[in-house]
Amino acid sequence: MVVVRQTVEKRPFSPFLWLFVLPGVVVVAIVSFVLFQPITVLPRIALAPGFGLQNEAGTLVSNEDLRGTITLYSFSTVHCGIECGQTAADIAAVQQTLANQITTPINLVTLALNGESPADLTGLGGDSGLVSWEWLTGDIQRMRYVVGGGFNLYYDQQGDSVDFEPRYVLVDSLGMIRAYYFMAQPDPILLLRDVNFLVDEIKNSTGSKKLAYEAAHLFLCYPD
Repeated sequence: MVVVRQTVEKRPFSPFLWLFVLPGVVVVAIVSFVLFQPITVLPRIALAPGFGLQNEAGTLVSNEDLRGTITLYSFSTVHCGIECGQTAADIAAVQQTLANQITTPINLVTLALNGESPADLTGLGGDSGLVSWEWLTGDIQRMRYVVGGGFNLYYDQQGDSVDFEPRYVLVDSLGMIRAYYFMAQPDPILLLRDVNFLVDEIKNSTGSKKLAYEAAHLFLCYPD
């Protein structure tokens, strides 16, 4: 009896297969990480507006000067009384809340809505802990463009008074709007939570963790 043995030719493994295998492995790893170790991110709402405004010293400050640091924008007028939607005292309370809790620098920027001069801003703002508070002003038309077109806040000027709804806008270190707060003083717990979301995202902005965060954005892993 003759036994015929069939020889099966082994094909060498092609390195080009890795071009198809590796992306799949990466995708599976990212999805698994997001599903089993949930990451929460704030939505990327829109790019914050560009501007060139003046501080109390008359120095031009642009949106690019604020990049690299988380910024919380607020809106008011120098002579904003108790009937005003968002007073300097309201904003100062927010600054103190942040200063008592955060461990990373934050810009707090207030845009003056009534065409104030740089001299009118003297004595306003200042530093508290890691929170640097600065008021900025500019001509009326330019400010309307920045505030209305960029931050969706529309206001009515009647003589020396300005009627507007309170608003804070949280912008990340890359200049992207990440949250709005439609109140004179945001809930401290909510505000600190959102700031910490941004801090964590910045810390994990390299390597595989960055891919996981991008996946969280892709899958809309937003807070409730």
